[in-house]
Amino acid sequence: MVFLLLFLGTAAVAEEPHGVRTHDMYTNCKTAIRWWDNENVTTSEMLDGSYCAGYIRGVADEMTNERADDTQYIEVKGNVTTEALVKSFVNYVNAHPVDMDNPNVTLVFTKAWATDEIISLKTLQKRVKQ
Repeated sequence: MVFLLLFLGTAAVAEEPHGVRTHDMYTNCKTAIRWWDNENVTTSEMLDGSYCAGYIRGVADEMTNERADDTQYIEVKGNVTTEALVKSFVNYVNAHPVDMDNPNVTLVFTKAWATDEIISLKTLQKRVKQ
């Protein structure tokens, strides 16, 4: 029985590589925008909106971290706000509903932010060993 539960849990994770589906994040992000627009939201909706904002900010911050072994990385331009990142994602999914079913939400973030020119691809200079 335990093996079956572990197997089913593994299968679910394989379908959702980051544990978050685009549709779910989209719903949470729309709630965040409603909250920022001073619309009435419940405590539960505040948590959902906060989850969206925190998740997206974390992804954007992680994208800007350079790693010594990478030759290319994605850079978030300037001091873009979390609200701008969230709105870019929601607007992109509104315009591209086919991505609503994409199981890789981080890929959809990247497509949205590239469309709005919030991110750019950078190349690291090769490091010279001394």
